[in-house]
Amino acid sequence: MNSLNALLKQYYSLCEPLLTQYDPARRDSSASGLASKINNVASRMWNEVIPNLPRIGERMTIDPQNFNDAFNEATVIIEMLNAAVNLGRSDAAGTATRSRNLIEVHDALISALSLSYDNIRGEYVAKPGQNIDVIKRLVNDVMRIHEDLKKLDPKHRVPSKSRYFVKRQIGCSVLVLIGVIMMFLIIVMMEIIAAR
Repeated sequence: MNSLNALLKQYYSLCEPLLTQYDPARRDSSASGLASKINNVASRMWNEVIPNLPRIGERMTIDPQNFNDAFNEATVIIEMLNAAVNLGRSDAAGTATRSRNLIEVHDALISALSLSYDNIRGEYVAKPGQNIDVIKRLVNDVMRIHEDLKKLDPKHRVPSKSRYFVKRQIGCSVLVLIGVIMMFLIIVMMEIIAAR
């Protein structure tokens, strides 16, 4: 992964400026082809990574080391897809596809980082406030990708930023409050009946 990441950075620093300077027409076609190859490799890698990211309601526990490895691999996949998007700008349809792939990876990572394993339920549940700094960075990145995709595809709907943040579950709090009020009313009614 690290070697591949280093190669991508090397491509940017050396190859792209040379292709642009000496043969712009060749650069467009070769950059688009390379972008497709990078996207294909990233997609194959993603199919191996995603089973190691937890999903809400999933009952299988995931080893923390496997999760960290999956997160690091997903981060490299994001860098690869970013490189593919930037390289293939001359191919609008390909860039839109690669942008959608980027959104999928971001969505899965944000979701996985928002979860915690609940031993009582035996499944992953949403845990607000967990990994919030990393989630904020990923959300900012994915919102930029949504906006860029909207420029390529006017029909693309940009979601609300708040959809990416886990809301605190207020259902349990409301039920507890209703229970307390009911108990209070029952006690008051019992005292009224006892007083008669």
